[in-house]
Amino acid sequence: MTWWRRNGLWLVALPCAVAAMLAASSSRVETFWWQSGLHHELDHAAPGGAATYRDTFTDIDGVVISQEATLRVLDIAPADNTIDGNLVPTGSAAYQVDLELSAPPDTDLVGCDVILVTEDGVRYGDGIADPCVPEDDDTATTRPPSDTWEASTVVLTDAEAEPVEVWVAFIGWSYVRLDLRH
Repeated sequence: MTWWRRNGLWLVALPCAVAAMLAASSSRVETFWWQSGLHHELDHAAPGGAATYRDTFTDIDGVVISQEATLRVLDIAPADNTIDGNLVPTGSAAYQVDLELSAPPDTDLVGCDVILVTEDGVRYGDGIADPCVPEDDDTATTRPPSDTWEASTVVLTDAEAEPVEVWVAFIGWSYVRLDLRH
């Protein structure tokens, strides 16, 4: 009996088993991949220009929340060697990102992230807690303090990293891209 005769049935069954395995695990693609990354660019702006973030999401209680803001990079510059009294780690650099934001008063700006992106696509800054609302505004935890305001945050990068874009994201997988150079 040849090898092909002995294993023929298994060779036919193997592609069917692989297809069944992929179909069974495909339900997890949305849960583990789609909702855990930035995949949808809403708008972008050239250096000095403004981009508009406009999106909605449903919170855990089933309430639909609209988020709308216009964002512009005012300045990005190397920051001091300390952040909130802590030294910047060796091999790292800190950049201060100054933004101008405007939004309707009823916009909820919860979940704001400011992310620096290098030319090769490396992202720095995911997970910074709500830097889009000024720290000195006690009444506006996630609401705009006025029609137009400025906010600053510091983002750590690798020492050799040169940011070329600023991404601003809120809850979900959508973001706006603000170019830093032509």
